[in-house]
Amino acid sequence: MLADPLNSRAILIGTYAYASLGDLPAVRNNVEQLCELLTEDKVWGLPPEHCTQMLQWDNAAKVVEAVKRIAAAATDTLVVYYAGHGLTVSPSMDLCLSLPDSRVNEIHTTLPYDWLRQAVRSSQALRKVVILDCCYSGRAMPGMSAPTEIAQDAEIEGTYLLAAAAETKKALAPPGESYTAFTSELIQVMKNGIPDAGELLDMDAIYRHVHAALAGKSRPLPQQRNRNTAARITFIRNRAVPTDSDATPDSTTPTERKGLAESGLAHALRLKAQMTGDNKLIDDAINLYRRVLAASRLESADHAKHVANLGDTLRFRAEVTGDRASLDEAIELLRTAVVAAPEGHLDRVFCLTSLGNALRLRAQETSDSASLMEAADILRAAVESAETGRPDSAMPLQSLGGTLWGISQINEDAGIEEAIGAWRAAAMTVGAPTRLRIDAARQWGEAAADHGGAAAGREALSLAVSLMPHLAAWQIDLLDQERQLSDFLGLASDAAACHLAAGDPHAALRVLEQGRGVLLNRIMEISSESASLRGSAPELADEFEKLRTILSAEEGAADGGDGFREAPVVVSGQALDRRHAAARRLDELITRIRQIPGFEGFLLPPTVEELARAAEAGPVVTVNVSRYRSDALILSSDGLSVLPLPALDIETVRRRTSEFLAAVTPTGHAFQDRISGQLTIRDTLTWLWDCLVEPVTEALGYITRPVDGQAWPRIFWCPTGLLSLLPLHAAGHHDLASDPTARSVMDLAVSSYTTTVRSLLRSQSGAGKAAAAGAQRFLVVSVSHGDGVVSLPGAEMEARRLLEHFPHATHFSDQYATRATVKNGLSTNEWVHFACHSLTELDHPVNSGLLLSDGRLAVRDITRLRYQFSPKLVYLSGCGTAQSGTRLADEAIHVSSAFQVSGFEHVIGTLWPVHDMVAASMAEAFYSQVHAGLADPAFAIQQTARWLRDRYPAAPILWAPMIHLGMSRGSPNESSPMVESPASEAMVAFMPQDRSRGTVTGTAVPVANER
Repeated sequence: MLADPLNSRAILIGTYAYASLGDLPAVRNNVEQLCELLTEDKVWGLPPEHCTQMLQWDNAAKVVEAVKRIAAAATDTLVVYYAGHGLTVSPSMDLCLSLPDSRVNEIHTTLPYDWLRQAVRSSQALRKVVILDCCYSGRAMPGMSAPTEIAQDAEIEGTYLLAAAAETKKALAPPGESYTAFTSELIQVMKNGIPDAGELLDMDAIYRHVHAALAGKSRPLPQQRNRNTAARITFIRNRAVPTDSDATPDSTTPTERKGLAESGLAHALRLKAQMTGDNKLIDDAINLYRRVLAASRLESADHAKHVANLGDTLRFRAEVTGDRASLDEAIELLRTAVVAAPEGHLDRVFCLTSLGNALRLRAQETSDSASLMEAADILRAAVESAETGRPDSAMPLQSLGGTLWGISQINEDAGIEEAIGAWRAAAMTVGAPTRLRIDAARQWGEAAADHGGAAAGREALSLAVSLMPHLAAWQIDLLDQERQLSDFLGLASDAAACHLAAGDPHAALRVLEQGRGVLLNRIMEISSESASLRGSAPELADEFEKLRTILSAEEGAADGGDGFREAPVVVSGQALDRRHAAARRLDELITRIRQIPGFEGFLLPPTVEELARAAEAGPVVTVNVSRYRSDALILSSDGLSVLPLPALDIETVRRRTSEFLAAVTPTGHAFQDRISGQLTIRDTLTWLWDCLVEPVTEALGYITRPVDGQAWPRIFWCPTGLLSLLPLHAAGHHDLASDPTARSVMDLAVSSYTTTVRSLLRSQSGAGKAAAAGAQRFLVVSVSHGDGVVSLPGAEMEARRLLEHFPHATHFSDQYATRATVKNGLSTNEWVHFACHSLTELDHPVNSGLLLSDGRLAVRDITRLRYQFSPKLVYLSGCGTAQSGTRLADEAIHVSSAFQVSGFEHVIGTLWPVHDMVAASMAEAFYSQVHAGLADPAFAIQQTARWLRDRYPAAPILWAPMIHLGMSRGSPNESSPMVESPASEAMVAFMPQDRSRGTVTGTAVPVANER
């Protein structure tokens, strides 16, 4: 409906005479004519006092204050127009609006567009329209000059933005004409209307008409950007439609409104089908698109788009199902769409790209080279129709690259360079969808590496990795972040391998740190850097913490009562807008914080020199496996060195990992199955030693076992990809009968793990030998009984034994161990021990968690915990609490890493399911060493494993699952004797009986009766 003129305001800003720049007399005409039209009853009917002209204002601050004051009075619609010279100022190249005394490259003489944007944002108006008629006005579009890659982050919420020219183009003020080129067409729309467009004109209709008119005159083309339904903002009556009514409710017919709604629903169904693999949703989308097309008029501006939507979705169905009839129909429809979208049509690029993709699919399915050649020609035409550098050029460029690469495979490398160039151009298109840019950069890098050697792929793959954090933007649901990141397993490793091939290990480590652990590192850095900010800028720290809390609350608001979510949250439009607004404000705040001296690197990845501090207690070994090469990057007090690992190849790692995961999560209880599984685990430990761990220990000089009174050396393992699922800490030959020297890392050094080097760097602060547990605030949580799970008598015994040692500990057991009480207890205790079932969701690890009496304490809950004291140790005596899924191996999301990034200095977790009584026995042995301060947690858990290994060397499934995450330091007391556990005899029960503490769901087979 028409915007209410009584509750709306228009602000028309113009600068036409300059001291140092060329005069623009047409600008004055623009402003005066627009004001006359907007106040005319047959156009909008804005009261004259509600339309403000601001001509030749020479003070930027006064302009902003005036805009704020006038905007505050608008509650329905706010329209802000500017005309004059547009300037860009080095080095940021941000858009600046000129004032009468403005000079080139002197920002203090201009009105920075961002100032105007902030003023508009302050308005409470439901709808906002910003119209910029100046050179380079496209730079106001998010993704052009804004610091973020997520286009919506920098937008004014609920605003429609119309710019006269692209970010690199000049607007036009034709000599001798009364108005500037762009505003002239806008004025013509207001004066004459648009035939056959309805009684009211929304912004999208105005944009399309102005775009077509300017294209027909070969003049600079306008750009638009809008949030949600902002393109439907309506404040102009269509004078081409005779009417006696001052205002009509809606310009679209019921059929047209239904078509728009059905088209949007069909698009949503297709996206959901792509996410879930549910082919029925594709059929539903196709049926909706058919209805939309059947109701579409041939002369409608949207007709070509409706045809192309149906054709492209049919192509998608053919791609997924192999249905040849769908593909044939798709190609026929898309040829029709191209005809309906001639040169200059807004949807021509989409129509051509869709046809090219359909022809390429036909070539793949039928080996029809003619279709492949035609696809290349069609896609070249699509690229030519798209303006260079504009976001809509990226899709045809990416498709063209894939098509040309296909041609090169059948025609002796013909077209390889053009394919690489197309992928490169797509990847470099700022403002294009982040996912598309990453895909294009990966294709570019892999093609360059295949064609010119691994080193040739480093630029492209590094670009792809640098974009990955944008897939985890603040406003995106955690499950959606998981889904998007899961498609890029190994990308960072490939980029690192290319840098190593080029002889640049520092770049290799940087790219690994940037492209792995994206989700949890973001959470960790927010927490740690917020504390440092408070000391220098407490007001900014308060604002930062407030926005962080809003985003966490919004993200978690729709969790079920048990902390579990099967799908991304469906939220109201208002809630989504709040989340986007908070995300945008947080990005803007981060930009401001980085302007404070000493905070230039706020929330940016640390440099290699900064990372080197993590190696003060011992070398940090990042193991990288790629299809190009495999290496250990050893960060030590001497610097960064590279150890090639030629015996470690990616295909063997994949096979070994699959076999190992099947062995530690057996599907049956047959004796032969367990024996086979044990042999697989032992064989895996031997292979890890021979191919990886032994070369590393030799390079470090760890050759002999430390003697009594000598501190054990440390190794901090940072495995990448699938290696993060394997027990590097237990690698070795453990057959004591045939090899008394026991060549294994357990007998040479103390192993700890870290998801990334920077997470270890964070845990380094305050780390050292553990203080006596009895002197700490200690919480014990045990759940031995629960609905739908096997009872855990070992958990009850484990808690009882701990309370005998630490009588002052707080204990929550069974029905008292609720999510609320445990969260509260976590906030007030420094040492925490869990003995309960856990559940590991390999496909959605943010849903993994500890099973309490009333539900799950999930990863998503743990990462939001806040502590009154600095938390020291959490011991997770449950199944697979340090186990991640194969799809998200590079993210290393599990219960243990969640506790680490939430602030715990030491975390003890498990790589696979553990037997109930074995878990109780290991906990007893562990605490016998640490409660008196005799050893730090890393040494204690390793010695516990060695103690069990010496008794049951043939059963590594018993003694190898426990790992330590965090910082660790040696001491001379580390040769202290092991205290025997009274529960040790219960371990022999493991072979005939299976009572374990958890369940694994997802890509692994569920295992019952385990912690």
